Amino acid sequence: MSASGAVLRDGASGAVPQAAAYVTLTVALAMVGDCDGLDEIVDGAVTLAAGVKEHLPFAEDQIQVMHLQSLLNAGRIAEAVSLAEGALSRGDRGTAMMLTWLSASGLSYDLAGLLATGARNARLGLEAYTEADPFGLEPQIRGVLALALGQMGDPRAGRSVAGLELAIPAPRLAVWVGRGRAWAAVVAGDRERAQDILIEAGVNAAEGEHFAWATMCFHDVVRLGSPERVIDHLTALPRMPGAGLLATMRRHCEALVASDELQLASIAAEFAGMGAVLLAAEAWGQAAGLVIDEQPSLAARYELRSRVSESSCEAAATPGLLERPQVLTHREAEIALAATRMTSAEIAESRFISVRTVDNHLRSVYRKLDVAGREELGGILAPGEGM
Repeated sequence: MSASGAVLRDGASGAVPQAAAYVTLTVALAMVGDCDGLDEIVDGAVTLAAGVKEHLPFAEDQIQVMHLQSLLNAGRIAEAVSLAEGALSRGDRGTAMMLTWLSASGLSYDLAGLLATGARNARLGLEAYTEADPFGLEPQIRGVLALALGQMGDPRAGRSVAGLELAIPAPRLAVWVGRGRAWAAVVAGDRERAQDILIEAGVNAAEGEHFAWATMCFHDVVRLGSPERVIDHLTALPRMPGAGLLATMRRHCEALVASDELQLASIAAEFAGMGAVLLAAEAWGQAAGLVIDEQPSLAARYELRSRVSESSCEAAATPGLLERPQVLTHREAEIALAATRMTSAEIAESRFISVRTVDNHLRSVYRKLDVAGREELGGILAPGEGM
């Protein structure tokens, strides 16, 4: 970063070397998770790079891809998805940058819980890589595909990374191949091996100062139920200015180690507010697991909040969801969620059951959640509301 900074401070340097310096600087800031630092320069960097396309045709896109990564680190997930989709919709990009954006979009769709969309884009990228791979990103997109399919519980998850050897184990490739292999191992029923892969990938990323990606590797271990294995790794990482999502991932680990149900519920709400709906659904489920024996009505409330977040995901089938306590039946949960926006008659008509059956299910829901009726039920499910 110091070399890039020197070029940018040098008033005599021209636009081309400055644009090149911005590319290097934004990569470094995204790696270490300095979202505040990247926010300060990104607009000027993009403007400058756009003006030197003739000399540096990829600079603007490279800066924007790092901006996308920084948005994800900050927990501004909807903005990241919008940035990726806008880039993919433009028809003036060559194959090289379209491939880069297909890979980058997979990272944003993953955190948004849009797993099927991420897998689709990864497959599109793999088809294009049969023709060209100018930046050597094919292993990354193979890992992104395995990661998406693994979280969908798809037994084909490991195919895209099977036998894949990295000539240069750079974190930009190794992290995603590792995460993909780990989630494929989860689908295969070997969760311990998955955690070993993730810890190794996270340690290697941290040693290479890719602190943001290291956090995501370690947080996968938290999601798989073994926070004690990575808490020292997570707390040893430097604080990352403005990286709200990464900070919440670290606190998620700390809350699980402490079995702090209230903190877990707060973290689940934070994930949901950032648009990380799959992480929110899993954290609500973990909170339910902590209180299921002593406070079943509270567990039911957490379970229902988990289902709300899960409903915004695509085909998610992670252990955090599959092992979530089930106080409510599937039909009870379905009707409870519908009851916040539909009358009993409308629910009955949409599901081809009687109004009496709907009301019977709702009475069971109210009893299990310890609420008086629809109004209290709606309060539980309202964003930002407490339990």
